[in-house]
Amino acid sequence: MTTTTGVKDDAIEYTYKAKADAGNTEKLLDVAIANIAFSKTGEMAYVKDSLKINGTAATSQVQQAFIDGNYTQIAAQAALAAGAELNVSYKMTIKNDTIQTLTNSAALTATALDNSVAIGAAKGIAFNFTTLNIKKQENKADVWQNIKNASVPNEDWQGPKLGDEMAVAETAGNPGDVIGYRFTITPKATNSASILNAALEDIMMNIPADMQLQDVDPASPGMKIKMIVSGYVPMDVTPQGVDSFANLKAVQLFSPLAKGKSIQVFYRGKISPTAKTEKITNDANFHATNIVGNLPTDSTVTDKEHKIKANTATLNVVSFQPKLTKKVRVIKEGATAPTSFADSIEARPSDKIQYRIEIAPDAKKALTDIAVEDVLDQNLTVPNTVQVQYQLADGTWGRQ
Repeated sequence: MTTTTGVKDDAIEYTYKAKADAGNTEKLLDVAIANIAFSKTGEMAYVKDSLKINGTAATSQVQQAFIDGNYTQIAAQAALAAGAELNVSYKMTIKNDTIQTLTNSAALTATALDNSVAIGAAKGIAFNFTTLNIKKQENKADVWQNIKNASVPNEDWQGPKLGDEMAVAETAGNPGDVIGYRFTITPKATNSASILNAALEDIMMNIPADMQLQDVDPASPGMKIKMIVSGYVPMDVTPQGVDSFANLKAVQLFSPLAKGKSIQVFYRGKISPTAKTEKITNDANFHATNIVGNLPTDSTVTDKEHKIKANTATLNVVSFQPKLTKKVRVIKEGATAPTSFADSIEARPSDKIQYRIEIAPDAKKALTDIAVEDVLDQNLTVPNTVQVQYQLADGTWGRQ
């Protein structure tokens, strides 16, 4: 008896070897591998065109007869001379992810085969049994999410990495900053099979309105989601119709993903100019049809099976608050010196009043497209022109 171990989707090769006795006085005729039988049916699937006889692919007729006969008999050779060897092999894949043991039996049949015994309706010599121990698949992966402020020179990716797997993925940014997101999926070295039908799913940003989805690479206009697989060139995996974080829900990934390879997924967002001081979080789950693991029962995701939750990436938005100051004064005709601006004044009918509005940007960020709106009391008459003065970076003043 020979024994091996496998898991779902593994290809198992079965080999039958026989040798005609050197002292035979005649050739063995109509040599076949017959009465092939598993201890349980429906658990294995034949690998197309895998049947070989003496190392050569079997003819299409022999292949088809094997299939039509429900994989129970192989017409191996018309004649086998004295001392000649016969080697027949084929492959079957394991269909189900179930712990069980399957045995396989078969017999060698031929015309006028001495020492043969009753094998079903025929007579032959039984091969030894083979035993296949099927284990449950154990496929796992590390799933990391990283974040960085791409507008900050030399900022590195924040979050988990080799040697610091529990690092927090968190950064800060201001309106207008571009934020990068990166997911890394690495199969475990102990996996029993390649990961199948991989995808990022349940992608959710808590305040999608305050982040604008950007092209991930300036050199590739229109590419919103980029995937890099070990040994392959970068690929555009942007789902059709996705143009914002509000409708970015899932991304199909490379499959099958074998041990020793990894996937990285990248996308970018620009903090909205109107974003407030707030926390913007980004979450996603990794899904594969043969991955071990389910989401916790308290997860709000409906489909929890075969998923691994990525760590959360957090963006601390610090909104700019320009300083706005409004002062007022009375303009006195003929005065040798103007009165000073103040928070409040006393004025009489027909007095000319001048208002001054000062806008001072945050020290970290310049302002663009400035517009000022002021509502005056209905008892005031507004002149036809409004004078605007502005101070340049060198300290000088401009006027318009």
